[in-house]
Formats: sequence, structure tokens, C-alpha cells
Amino acid sequence: ADETGLRVEGKRQWLHVLCNERLTHYGAHAKRGVEAMDEIGILPEFSGRLIHDYWAPYFRYTNCQHGLCNVHHLRDLIFVHEELGKSWAKQMHTCLLDMKRAVDAAKALGQTRLSGGTLNALLRRYTQIVETAYAEEPLPESPPEKKRGRPKKGKSYRLIERFDQRRNLVLAFLFDFKVPFGNNQGEQDIRMVKTQQKISGTFRSWAGAKQFCRIRSYISTARKQGLKAIEALSGALNGQPFMPSAA
Repeated sequence: ADETGLRVEGKRQWLHVLCNERLTHYGAHAKRGVEAMDEIGILPEFSGRLIHDYWAPYFRYTNCQHGLCNVHHLRDLIFVHEELGKSWAKQMHTCLLDMKRAVDAAKALGQTRLSGGTLNALLRRYTQIVETAYAEEPLPESPPEKKRGRPKKGKSYRLIERFDQRRNLVLAFLFDFKVPFGNNQGEQDIRMVKTQQKISGTFRSWAGAKQFCRIRSYISTARKQGLKAIEALSGALNGQPFMPSAA
């Protein structure tokens, strides 16, 4: 799952994409969060594994399992290391990539899981980096008594907490080879819409935006399933639309 800005009638709205390697659904909506996702109607019924970028509204859906996009994590770690000077971030960046390489190598050999020794070694390394990160960046001090609220946490500390408290979601790809390392599929499917926005600038009406999303959902899905766009569109116009399969 992913979402991005979409201009409709000259104002910023939102495009939501839900996809996998076989199917694509685009939805245009004025909202970014749960209201839009509920109205689109897919996530309330979804019971598989949802890969996303830690956008909080996704966690409102509890009928499915979750997984976090490590491509986003790698970008965040580069920022924390290069801009904030945190050495633990470089170590975690390397660790995640080594985990990905180990999984890719095992898949190439036809394996469905890592060996116990390899998995335990990687998990110990991950835990040590989290502990090092906490030591390098302790919890911010509490605000003065006159000020209310919790201590303000910076981007680096929040990222450490995510790697610690959400490690099962960060490392879902390590335990289940069906889980992708990141959300590249969602970003790839959104790229086409970003290109369209650069060319046209805006949709003149909501009707046009929704028609565009419906047509592009159909074309993207057809292409993923080996059908040429012109063939899929010709079939639809002739009353024989392409009917995709989920598997």
C-alpha cells in the first residue's frame, strides 16, 4: 500500500494504491487516512500481509498482518547517519542489506527459510545494533515542570524505537520468504501517476480523476498478467473485458 499527492480541480488531493505482482487498484480521494481507505473498501476486507511505510492509519486494520518497507528504512538510515552523524545508523543499514542478501541467496538455492545458525547470527547482530543505538542516543530529558507533555523525541530516536518495538514487522521478510524486503511494487505503480501529474498538472474534475484511476487500474493489472494494453482496452470496448486472476 502507498499514497501520494494528486491535484484535482487545482487542489491537492490523494491517490491511494493497493497492489501486488498480479493486481493494481488506484483510488482518488480527498483524504489520506482511514476515511479514504474505508471508502475505497479493500483494506477493511483484507486478510493477507500489508506492506507499507509505517503510516499510522494502516495499523487501524487488524484483520491482516503487517510488514514495514525497508527501502524507506534504508533512506531514513542514510539521513540519520549522514545528516545527524549517528554511527549506529550505518551499522543498521549494512545489517539490513546483509539480511536481504542472505534471504536472496537462500531463495536462489530453492530454500524456503534461513538455516538456524544464519538466522540466529543475524538476529543477534540486529539486537546488538539496537542496544548500541540506545546507548549512543539516550531518551531525551523530561520537559521542565511548567511544561506539560512527554519528552520530545527526534527522528533518530523514533527510528531506534521502531527497530526495537516493531522488529517483527521490520524483519518479516527474514522469517517469511513470501514477504518482500520493501514496498517497491507500490512505488513502481505510483510512478506512472506522478509522471501523468508532471505532464498534465491537474485533473479538471473529480469525475475525470476517478475515471483515470479506474482505467489505469485495469491497464496495469492487464499488463501484470501478460496482456497488452491495446488488447485489454479493445476487449473492454467490445463488451468482453479482461478478467484478472488473483494467482
